[in-house]
Amino acid sequence: MKDLATTTPDDQDAWYHDPLGRWVEQTEQALLLDVLALREGQAVVDINAGTGRLARTLAASTGANLIAVEPCRSVRDIGEARTRGLPVRWLSGGPESLPLDDATADVVLLITVLEFVPDRYRVFEEARRVLRPGGKLVIGALNVLSPWAALYHHLGQQGIGPWASAHLWTPDQLAQLLGVSDAEVRGCVYLAPAAQPPFRGADAAGMRAGNRPAFLVASCTK
Repeated sequence: MKDLATTTPDDQDAWYHDPLGRWVEQTEQALLLDVLALREGQAVVDINAGTGRLARTLAASTGANLIAVEPCRSVRDIGEARTRGLPVRWLSGGPESLPLDDATADVVLLITVLEFVPDRYRVFEEARRVLRPGGKLVIGALNVLSPWAALYHHLGQQGIGPWASAHLWTPDQLAQLLGVSDAEVRGCVYLAPAAQPPFRGADAAGMRAGNRPAFLVASCTK
């Protein structure tokens, strides 16, 4: 859950300094890596790349060429420093109007982006525009049916971050947007927000209890 609940660059990574935050990030990135199955040299666009945590992981572990698009200069500066020496190129731009030509990317990522934009369908179509024929669009979304949704709702009521206007997703909605079957929507993070270590055990217990996954991932081919 990338750079979600903070508003200033100094706080962008605060969530990941917490043991639970680190575990959630590692779990989500493991699922994304499995879904992406990136190959060395592929051109990958990470929209609203934040401070570059995901871009760094993908570039370092797969050898793909990342194009990280981020509208906020101060946040982008952190990302550029974090990914220095890796095949990551940073661009200034928002998700509604990407600074890229048509059909330039093998893979486009929208990871916890569609929850927080005014026109999510325009952003979705813009992501598809920069994909090459046969390219893969991957969306990571927050599940409105998970135990975490109550926390996000509470944060929204308190006026914290972008949560007041956030649009969370059901697996059905995500599948419909991408034109895939429900079975192609995968999820992870079954533990509750108040979970204590060991987190793997708490996650397994959440799954046994019937919790819905907090993080959903699905993809489609153009």
